[in-house]
Amino acid sequence: AEHHFPRLARINAAWHAKGIQVLFHSDGKIDDILPWLIDIGVDCIQPMDPYGVDYRDYKKKYGNRVCLAGNIDIEWPLAHGTPEDVEKDVKEHMSVLKPGGGYVACSSHSIVNYIPNENHMAMINAIHKYGSYAGEQWAFTGTEAAVSGPEPGEEKQEAVDYRSGISPGFLLEIFDVIYRGERGIIKGLVEKAMEQHDPLEIINGSMTPAIKSVGDRFSTGELFLPDLILASQTMQEAMDILAPRLEGNKDFKPRGKIVLGTVKGDLHDIGKNMVKALLKGNGFEVIDLGIDNSPEKFVSAIKEHNPDVVGYSGLLTTTLGEIPAQIEALEKAGLREKVLTIVGGAPVTKDFAERNGVDLFGKDANEAVKVIEKALKEK
Repeated sequence: AEHHFPRLARINAAWHAKGIQVLFHSDGKIDDILPWLIDIGVDCIQPMDPYGVDYRDYKKKYGNRVCLAGNIDIEWPLAHGTPEDVEKDVKEHMSVLKPGGGYVACSSHSIVNYIPNENHMAMINAIHKYGSYAGEQWAFTGTEAAVSGPEPGEEKQEAVDYRSGISPGFLLEIFDVIYRGERGIIKGLVEKAMEQHDPLEIINGSMTPAIKSVGDRFSTGELFLPDLILASQTMQEAMDILAPRLEGNKDFKPRGKIVLGTVKGDLHDIGKNMVKALLKGNGFEVIDLGIDNSPEKFVSAIKEHNPDVVGYSGLLTTTLGEIPAQIEALEKAGLREKVLTIVGGAPVTKDFAERNGVDLFGKDANEAVKVIEKALKEK
């Protein structure tokens, strides 16, 4: 220990200097080294191996000094129990580990393929059910510290409290369910809400504020990519239910029409799907071309749908070369001046977009929506 821990302490200090917290993952019984790990600046212990660790003892001895993560066992109850067994186990862990904070509820290992889906969902739903702190869960102030923070030279953003103006009832419940990303219950909730509310009232008074809130908190670093993905998926589930009721509704006028797709050679669509969900949640009509789209397919879609904006998504650096080819195809088809273009994806930068003749750029899904909104207002 005298050889390894000083080096680990220096590594942890370097991460802390960057504002990044340190999680230590270890299987087995680590009682003897845990005090050392805490002393050298480890912020979280994961997963508290169910077969080597007494989590009650850890909470009692160290719960005020380090975050504990785990330890819903992937064997029992997740793999071989029932959904009721899973909920009971989550509740037991919550009763011991949640008080006072400093607990991340999760499985003891990765969710392997032999765990029944219903047990996996039972764990997630039970965590939501028993994991909140009374009076705190949705007490948004917009002043919480951001983990990632602004980019150098940027002012720190503060999230708007979209929830406070929503009256208690179905609309508030829908807001919370979308914010939490609870896909399993959104369908029934929206169907019940339609008995009392017009679809547009549900969208404008609940769903849009919820997805805006998630997007803002993703941008400020208060929420993370999984939160945005789950909320986007839940939003899409709700929109799928409401869409048939909106057809022929004269009061429903999309704020604009967007064609989205990933470029040729790229099969990744998580980022595109998040942008789509946020755009729909903000009142835009979206035509999703899916993945691996040639310039010819984009041109054909633009001719067919006459959109205001066409969005190109690319996650791989190897497909960045497709962006200039897409812009060139628009020019050859005589469409370049008829539509705004936006590009996004992990390797894409604002400089890259400008150098290749793209009109707009968003560093993440939330910013992409705001950039599109601003551009169409000025168009």
